[in-house]
Amino acid sequence: MKKKKKTFLAMGLLSGLLLTGCAQNSVDQQAQPNVQAQQQVQKQQIQANTGKSTNNVQTPAIQLTASQVATMKQTLDDQDKQIKALTDEVEYYRSYVKDFTATFSSDKMKTYIDKEWTYTLSVNNVDFPKNGILSLTDKSFTLQLNEQRVKYTILPDEMSKQGKIQTDLPSSLSFESTDIKHDDNQNLGDINSTLTYSFKDIPSNTTIKFKISDDLKAKLKMDTNELQIQVQ
Repeated sequence: MKKKKKTFLAMGLLSGLLLTGCAQNSVDQQAQPNVQAQQQVQKQQIQANTGKSTNNVQTPAIQLTASQVATMKQTLDDQDKQIKALTDEVEYYRSYVKDFTATFSSDKMKTYIDKEWTYTLSVNNVDFPKNGILSLTDKSFTLQLNEQRVKYTILPDEMSKQGKIQTDLPSSLSFESTDIKHDDNQNLGDINSTLTYSFKDIPSNTTIKFKISDDLKAKLKMDTNELQIQVQ
């Protein structure tokens, strides 16, 4: 008997919840058109009073308090002081290194200078062979010469630049024949420069010959100045 009472009680509660939910849904559905209608009336009133559509109403600019402005100004001042301190520190180290390297022998200094700049010659991102002959099956490819200084240098600029090839980079590579057409692209910078030569639809059994300067040959550690790309 007690179980039946509990069952009836649970069913009654569940029915009440369901009825309440249905009633709430019905109220929400009835209220929704009314809210939308009120919003539309408000938009029409704003448009009538201002002569502008509510779709183009701009959000007001954010207003900062005097305390917020002061805090932001203090933060910027602190950052400026940190930047100045770091700049002064860098200049100190530069001066120190310049004096320190002045005690090096010429041979030791040359060793450091030679490491400042690296050069790479590649075709489709594959390094050119030291013997100067590269065979390809691709009919379209890109020849690229790159010059780059070390990311962090301890040498003064005038010393660092002594590690570059003396030949102007675009003049350090020249093609033997002008019959084979290609597109050139030069991206020259202070610490990173790239020359790109793009070849397209080169016929089979074609040999592209070009020369590199003596100083570039030394940097690349090539066996010869005369290089070839053989398209199979």
